[in-house]
Amino acid sequence: MTPLQRSRLEKAAADCGFELTPELQGAGLVLRSAQFPESIVVEPLTGTTFILRPDSAAMLAGPTGEAERSQVDGYDALYIALERAAAIAHFLR
Repeated sequence: MTPLQRSRLEKAAADCGFELTPELQGAGLVLRSAQFPESIVVEPLTGTTFILRPDSAAMLAGPTGEAERSQVDGYDALYIALERAAAIAHFLR
């Protein structure tokens, strides 16, 4: 992960409700919030493609059900996925 990717991921996390300082875990960042216990790991694959791995598969629930991991392409899609994951995590508590 480049410093620029890390900085952009940290900003996306804070903007989407994961306000605690992210922790580096392997090739990804663990995003957390004081508002709910669930966390999500965001790992960059390429410049703007990311894998999301949540604590709870319900955080990535969609029309096809829950997901243990998801791939998103682009920062717009990342913001949408993180906002949705945070909203679901609020609902789960």
